[in-house]
Amino acid sequence: MKRADGAFQELYSRFESGNAEPGTIEAAALLLDHVISRFQESYYRPHLERTVQLLTASLDPARADLLGHDALQALSRALEKIRELVPESTRETIKAAAQTVHASLAKRHLAAGDEEGARTHLEFASRADIPAEIETMRRDIESAAPKPGSGTLFIPLVQQPLKSLPSLIGGRMIRGELEIEMTGEWSILHRRKPVVAFGGKILESQGPFALQLRAAADAADHIFIHDNGQRELARLPRQYLYSFSGPGADTARAYTGGSAGLGFALLTLDKLDALGFRRRQRRLKGRIAVTGYLGPEGSVLPVDNAGIAEKLKTVFFSACTHFVIPEENRAAAARALERLNEEFPARRLELVTVASVEEAYRDDRIFQPAQVQAGSVALRKMGRRRKYLVAASALLIAAVVMLLLIPPIFTKEISRFYVEKDVLYFVNRFGVVFDTFTPGYHIYKCENKEPGLPPGLVLHKKDSPPAYAYNGFIEDVVAGGKKEFVFIALAVDPTAKNPVGRIHIHVLSDTREELMRITLSDTLRMLEEGDLVEHTKVNLLWNGLHDFDRDGRKELYIVARNYILSPTAAHCITLEDRSAQTFAHYGHFNALRILDYNGDGRDELVFAGVHGDPLDRGIVCVLDPLHMQGTTPTNLDPSFIEFQNDAALLYIMFPRTVMCELLEGGCSRPHAMTINPEGGGVVWFGVQEGRTSLRYYFDDSWNCTRVEPITTYESLYRALRKTHDLRTLEEYMEELCGKVRYWDKDRHYWVAAPP
Repeated sequence: MKRADGAFQELYSRFESGNAEPGTIEAAALLLDHVISRFQESYYRPHLERTVQLLTASLDPARADLLGHDALQALSRALEKIRELVPESTRETIKAAAQTVHASLAKRHLAAGDEEGARTHLEFASRADIPAEIETMRRDIESAAPKPGSGTLFIPLVQQPLKSLPSLIGGRMIRGELEIEMTGEWSILHRRKPVVAFGGKILESQGPFALQLRAAADAADHIFIHDNGQRELARLPRQYLYSFSGPGADTARAYTGGSAGLGFALLTLDKLDALGFRRRQRRLKGRIAVTGYLGPEGSVLPVDNAGIAEKLKTVFFSACTHFVIPEENRAAAARALERLNEEFPARRLELVTVASVEEAYRDDRIFQPAQVQAGSVALRKMGRRRKYLVAASALLIAAVVMLLLIPPIFTKEISRFYVEKDVLYFVNRFGVVFDTFTPGYHIYKCENKEPGLPPGLVLHKKDSPPAYAYNGFIEDVVAGGKKEFVFIALAVDPTAKNPVGRIHIHVLSDTREELMRITLSDTLRMLEEGDLVEHTKVNLLWNGLHDFDRDGRKELYIVARNYILSPTAAHCITLEDRSAQTFAHYGHFNALRILDYNGDGRDELVFAGVHGDPLDRGIVCVLDPLHMQGTTPTNLDPSFIEFQNDAALLYIMFPRTVMCELLEGGCSRPHAMTINPEGGGVVWFGVQEGRTSLRYYFDDSWNCTRVEPITTYESLYRALRKTHDLRTLEEYMEELCGKVRYWDKDRHYWVAAPP
């Protein structure tokens, strides 16, 4: 009784929340029939008035037609009993509801072939012209029944309409539906599995229903692709969008427990043929109901025998002519059908038992042959492959041209390369890997995937030096008239989290034979206040090939920086004779430009950056790549042990400004950040101080001609003038222009004009 009380409370809650759907009315019907048949009148009488009021307010012919047969029968019995117990004033309302129920039952009996039973129910419904009603119902049943090839089948369910009373069960029939969407074009390169979705959502769970839907898709695909020979399907990206429709479809998934698997597999096979892959097809017959679990390799597993009887009753009172069930449920279903046929001998429902999806697909009682025109199949296939037909035509023309015009040796020319697990892979213009090279050390794995950038570029930010793990170039760098492959890489520790190590240079011939290998030192030794300090491990920054001496053959330049930002080394290597020039810099460079600094027709390396203590200033350094062995400035502490010669063609130092001293938070030193040629020999350098910067302009003789502040510098300076005794901004810019200093390497002294 407690469970029944809880069930009534659950029912009231659903009605009062506005949920007067057929499922709620069905629950009310089954609950009333349950308590009236099992409990004394004294128990259930208090619930009658409220339940009757809710039922009669919600029940109409449309809703009654959506109820299951069990619910209609239960409601018919309950209303008959309730009429005897309620006051006279309520009986007419109950009578009207009972007539609505009997009219719906008449349709069910007529669908089952029991015209006599249908007439009896119409008499209870007080219908005047029963023959006309019968004829109208017959037409409605015929028009509502799915036609062969319509891609619809029915799935019977056994459900528990009230959670509070799980022993209360009823049958329901819903439609299984499927839409197949092709989400892309056919591909010769890839085999694809379908994306399986239900109710518009991709199935990701591992519950029994989700597993059965995936099994249905797999079983249907296997039969269609392998048994039917339609291998084209395996190369088409596609989605199988399964769903239920009809009364109770929203909650049907919760009750299938996966027994819809066989039905959806057969529906999938029907829908695949509807896509027009072949002329001779097999399509579902119209009035088919299906139940059954799917097992391994498309086998069909039994459903619960207790449930099969309830499902069979649901199918029996429908328009279905065949009920497909698992082979192992044959005996239980046959007994249930025999009992129903004793009561309704005119009903003809055939049981079709199957042991596999393949068996069901080949059974002519379930599927029927169909044929479409060959032209329709060909047009659909061309539509699915239109991209490849166009591409194939273009490739055919290109292939003829290539065979006639391109020598086979070109297929071994390096178009691009990549590094994977410390091995270089060389790719030709057709995207084929044709050779490899193993340097023999660990190379930092670069994750850069941005198109258009070098494959070994690790860091690529505006106003910041690039950082490489490796790089490669194809140029004629040694005598012989053929192009070589120049590979630069950092040999790093396998456990390193950053690309730091020793730089190796490899020159490979056009047949990938190693012509030379050069290893650059990764150590710069310095004396700092009399102590020897060794700076090891470097980052690989700028690198490339450039013809600095204008002899028609390019030199290799490399800039490397100690991993703690300082010191820095710039190298220029003539690969033909393996000669090298190295410039050591105590500090770091932020920008590099290759310019003709002095108008002699040869290019120089122009750096902008910072010099460390004791100068602690922004600097510009101009180097002749072929004569830059040394450092600048010399005779300072700290100093390099191996590099004593003043080697820079020009070394400029920028002054500190008031921002370094007066600005709150301050800045440690100015940084030369950018190099900006403007043409006509004019170039300006962006010098950053904290969060603002200045522009220093130089003429073609490298005299500083003016200094310009950016907007933020101008605003900050004017604010500082209010609290400090400062000159006007214009006067101060002129003063800074005069404070630019140049290193005179002959006198080892800073001067005010270019030496």
